[in-house]
Amino acid sequence: MRFLLINQPMFNRGDEATHKALVYALLQHFPDCSIEVLFTGRPQDAVDECMVDDPRLTYTNLPVTERYLKTYLKRLVRSMRFMWLLNPVARDIAKRCRKADWIISSPGDKSLGARYDWDHLFFVSMAEYAGRRVAYYGRSIGPFPEDSSEHRVFKNLSRRALRKADFVSLRDPESCRMADAMGVKYERTLDITFLYSPMVQLPQEVTDSIGEGEYIVLVPNYLIHNAMDFKGSSTPYQVRLFFTELARRILEQFPECRIVMLPQLFCGTDYATTDMAFFKDIAAEVADSRIVVLPDTLPSECHQAVIAGSKCVVGARYHSIVFAINNDVPFVTLNYENRILGMLEALGKQDRVVDITLALEPPRGRKPLAEARVGEPDASALTFEAEVAIARVLDRMQRLSPDPDAHRKAKEASVNCFERFVELVRTSSKSR
Repeated sequence: MRFLLINQPMFNRGDEATHKALVYALLQHFPDCSIEVLFTGRPQDAVDECMVDDPRLTYTNLPVTERYLKTYLKRLVRSMRFMWLLNPVARDIAKRCRKADWIISSPGDKSLGARYDWDHLFFVSMAEYAGRRVAYYGRSIGPFPEDSSEHRVFKNLSRRALRKADFVSLRDPESCRMADAMGVKYERTLDITFLYSPMVQLPQEVTDSIGEGEYIVLVPNYLIHNAMDFKGSSTPYQVRLFFTELARRILEQFPECRIVMLPQLFCGTDYATTDMAFFKDIAAEVADSRIVVLPDTLPSECHQAVIAGSKCVVGARYHSIVFAINNDVPFVTLNYENRILGMLEALGKQDRVVDITLALEPPRGRKPLAEARVGEPDASALTFEAEVAIARVLDRMQRLSPDPDAHRKAKEASVNCFERFVELVRTSSKSR
């Protein structure tokens, strides 16, 4: 059995974890298979961070020029797919697609929908165009606004791709509702990370940094690229101020604990695409030795090990909550979008949610300081909404306890969906 994995998200430890969970599950069920993971024009160091060391896997990173990229995407928009093969990059991709028995669009975020990722859509369309069996596995989709002709074309092509796929699984109820409206057949699942519970020993330098005693894992999110999710404008200043005050008050309420901050983004090129600088700014402003910022070079298995040893997790990143559930660790979710909320809705854990969308708005009637930094003379106090959100977080932290039932439900949903996919793959193999 030959699998080709496309559309693998990058630069995030959560996406690394989903990739490893999918690969290990495929290798377990199809021990004689071969797997090619296909990238185009990605930084090689980021590709290296995702790699699973197994002779049955091949990682291919095709070089792509901007001219070629624009050419094959333009032909997708204009429904001129028959001209893709004039493009040498698209021709190479098509050749690799035709060698595979199954092409799997890897689990990830809303590339079909809110992100309007044309490159992602191209790969799904190319897989279908190549005449191979296609799985759109464990993703979120939508929303699909139709406020421009380009967006309407994107929605129509996305609907076509999802309807043509041989297997579609969606990981949150909101995506399922959108698929229902589009007439797409799908299987319900939860994040594929729940298939894999790694057991690793942390490096000595990490355990030395964390130290002895209880600790709380805090995973902020810079969120500036998520402005579409907020009910009002948000600024770098307001986001930093909120998480700085949250960290300070957690230490005040839990003086016996330390805070361990786990950067999930890696191989970033600026402040917004690497967690380290943001986290260090927060730690510097709080100026408390009980805050530990771990390096962004730790693989996802180490993230789960750190979380497994913690008192609780307070997370504004989706996979920080997934990792907490996967290790049966109590958590509080700092919610700003439907993706996290949908997962917790499926698990019946909405009581672990604190909405922070209004908390990140600047004070009303005041022009926000877009580039102000916490601690500068123009910095102002938290808004009322931010104060309320922090108070709710602290209140929920006081009442947390492990919930093995949530972990059981999450794992069961992921396992059941993957087993249905495995059965389809085996059936299709016999019918050839």
